[in-house]
Amino acid sequence: MPRTLRWRLILSHVLPLLVIVPIMGLALVYVLETQVVLTNLSGDLAVQARLIAELAGEQPAIWADPAQAQAFIAHETSHVASRVMLVSTAGQLLSSSDAADAARSGQAINLPNLAQALAGQVTTRVSYSQASDAEIVDVLAPVVGPDGRTIGVVRLTHRQADVAEQLIRLRTVIAGVLIVGLALGASVGGALAVNLASPIRQVIQALQDLAERRQPTALPERGPEELRRLERAFNTMVERLAALERSQRQLLSNLVHELGQQLGPLV
Repeated sequence: MPRTLRWRLILSHVLPLLVIVPIMGLALVYVLETQVVLTNLSGDLAVQARLIAELAGEQPAIWADPAQAQAFIAHETSHVASRVMLVSTAGQLLSSSDAADAARSGQAINLPNLAQALAGQVTTRVSYSQASDAEIVDVLAPVVGPDGRTIGVVRLTHRQADVAEQLIRLRTVIAGVLIVGLALGASVGGALAVNLASPIRQVIQALQDLAERRQPTALPERGPEELRRLERAFNTMVERLAALERSQRQLLSNLVHELGQQLGPLV
C-alpha cells in the first residue's frame, strides 16, 4: 500500500475507474450485440427470407425434386451470406446452401417455430451465444404456392462464426474507446491528486521549518476550502508567534533599559 498521500490520492481516482470501466465495457458490448447487432441481423434476414420465399413460391417443382431445390438454392442465394434451407411442410430438409447439411437431406429437422411458419407467419428467433457453431439468428418464412396454400418454408440462419468478424470489430472499437477514456481519467485523476498534494506538502514543510526554529513564512491560501482553512490557521499561528517574539524582545529591551537606569548611578 503506498505510504504517501499523493499516491493514495492517485489510487483513489484510478482504482474506481479500473473497476467500473471494464464492467461498463462488458455491459455495453452485451447490450449492443443483443439489442443492436442481432436485432439488425434478424431484421435483414427476415427481409431476405421473404424475398427468397416469394421466388420459391413461383417454382412449385422445387418442392418435389431435391435436385431442382438444390439448383434453386445455388442460383438464387449465391449472394446471401447466411445459411439458406428449404424445408418441406413435414419438416424435412430438402436442400441447403451449406455443404455440411448434405447428409441431412430428406431428414426431419427440429424447428421450434415450424407450426407458426406453416400458418403463414414469419418467425424470428434470436439466441445470444459465444459458441462459433451456435445459431444466433433463425428466421422462418412461409412459401405460398400459386394456389394460395403453404407449400414449404424457407429458413435463414446466422451462426456466431458468420458474424464473428463484425462482433470483433465492435468489441475492438468499444475497447479502444474505453482504454482512451481510462487513460484520460487516470491522467486527470493523477493531475488532481498532485495538485491536491502539493499545498499539503508545503504546509508540512512549513511546520517542519517552524519545529526546527527556522524563520516560518506565510503560506499562500489556495486549493479546496479545507486546505485554505488549514493554511489560514497556519498563517494566523505564524503571525501570533511573530507578535509574541516581538513582545518578548520589547520586554527584554525595557528590562535592560530599566536595569541600566538603576545600575547607572552605582557604576
